[in-house]
Amino acid sequence: MRPILALMFTAASLAVAAPVPKSLRKQADVADIVGLWVKQPGDKTGWYFNADGSAGLGDPVSRSGCQAVYTVDLTQTPKHLNWSQDGGRSWYLAVYEIENDVLRINFGSGGSGARPTQIGPNTGSQFETGTRSPNYRK
Repeated sequence: MRPILALMFTAASLAVAAPVPKSLRKQADVADIVGLWVKQPGDKTGWYFNADGSAGLGDPVSRSGCQAVYTVDLTQTPKHLNWSQDGGRSWYLAVYEIENDVLRINFGSGGSGARPTQIGPNTGSQFETGTRSPNYRK
């Protein structure tokens, strides 16, 4: 009986310590970025990301404003975001982080230009920040 308990304990320990597969981490991250990110509390427009890869800048309900598609890559540090406003023909390359429902993102120059390497103001790239709107989650 003791060898069986020892084997079960060892297997349980390995299961708990096993790393999360990259595919699951990426799905979790996509779910984390999904939502509307606003400049001021109560705003109904801002950066929005949907779980299906569609995104935009404006009103996510009426889909007014800039329409886009996006992808994320969690395997990079900082996390990578690719944003296209022309159906994927050219991409704005960005890095981002989410902490305490605050999105901080730096975009490189448009049209598949260089990706920034740092997040924050005064880094030589376009810096944006927004707070998750509790009223929108798609």
